[in-house]
Amino acid sequence: MVMCKKAVAAGLLTTQVGQAVREGELDREAGLVFDAGAVDFRPGRTLRAGPTSKPFPPAAAVPGSTADAQYTPLVRIANAGGHIATLDRATFAPAMEDIPVGRDDGAFSAIERLFVMINGPTGRRNPQRQGLNSSILDHLDPLHVIGGIPTLALDYSPMWDINLGQWSPGAVRRGYRSRLIDEFQLLGFVRRGHITGPDGARYGSVGIRVKCPIVHRFL
Repeated sequence: MVMCKKAVAAGLLTTQVGQAVREGELDREAGLVFDAGAVDFRPGRTLRAGPTSKPFPPAAAVPGSTADAQYTPLVRIANAGGHIATLDRATFAPAMEDIPVGRDDGAFSAIERLFVMINGPTGRRNPQRQGLNSSILDHLDPLHVIGGIPTLALDYSPMWDINLGQWSPGAVRRGYRSRLIDEFQLLGFVRRGHITGPDGARYGSVGIRVKCPIVHRFL
């Protein structure tokens, strides 16, 4: 089990593409100072489930705090001799769209795959609970499957490329749905056609980037 905290420093990233990284300087009190980029924290978050039979996609979903075009949580500190990445809690940052996705982790890649399920089992007391439907209906963590853990994966990155999956109707009928805990376990179900992209589409990246460094590993 790992814990992901969304407001802490991360390691070196090869994400300096387009406007995905902005530059800041440390002041005398170790504060970061920027010439541009701001977040409007006034909007409230809204999440309303879709029909009971299909809560995801939600009927209404508004992220709340939203960044302007110059803001990005990835920062190059000009007077610190290196790179640091931080993320303000659940802030929508359009500038991160410049980061290439869909290639998985590897040389010159800034991303790691994050495997997100849509229609896993639901129920707050269900030990097999997992996925976006459960997150919306049960108000609990969706329990994503991560592609790498720091200290175990030498190519780990805290920048995630969402691979969105859905149990196929056949898999649901056969009772195959369960909580998935491993990348290769999940991809085995994909290879057999039991997990697809949304609404039967080809499985893979959906172009959504998430910045969420792992700060503690329990196991």
